[in-house]
Amino acid sequence: MIQATTKLEAINYMLAALGEAPITNLNEDLAEAQIALEVLTATSREIQTKGWSWNTQRKRELSPTTLKEILLPANTLRVDAVSRHDGRPDTTKRYTDRGGKLYDVLNRTRKFNDKVVLDLVEGLDWEDLTEAARRFILLDAASRYMQNILGSDTDLQQMQIQAQRAMVLLEQEEDRVGDYNILQDQPTLRFASMRTRIL
Repeated sequence: MIQATTKLEAINYMLAALGEAPITNLNEDLAEAQIALEVLTATSREIQTKGWSWNTQRKRELSPTTLKEILLPANTLRVDAVSRHDGRPDTTKRYTDRGGKLYDVLNRTRKFNDKVVLDLVEGLDWEDLTEAARRFILLDAASRYMQNILGSDTDLQQMQIQAQRAMVLLEQEEDRVGDYNILQDQPTLRFASMRTRIL
């Protein structure tokens, strides 16, 4: 039975790219394996921060606490204010994450009287990623890992080519499952459409 790539398999792939012996568990005290794990984690965080269909909660409603603060989940990577009605970006509001609490950039406050509606980008654990995402993150992390250790090399160039192919597959998957609409999801077209209606 074919299963999704495990984190252990990913680390062993990165080690094998440098000719290192595989490890049997992620707790092994091997410097190269720990470096590979750190690179994999950093790469995953960076790629997930973009926000994909599989790690974005659309129109998430959050309520203020009794102290009028809105606490964000610990794995929040990015927030964006959206309309409660149609889920489109709300350009009249601008929020960000400051110390795990929602911050209103325009009004310079952490205090909220009412519920807010956000698109919330989450940082997912390896096991919660799609296989296409795992594959791209793994190959991108492997090329970064090799570059850190080896510098420029033919093997590194091959790894980067594989990472580019994996990115294409990841973007194709995103297009298939994201239900994007070119007339609604392009900021320029949305602006032009709104202008036409006004005129």
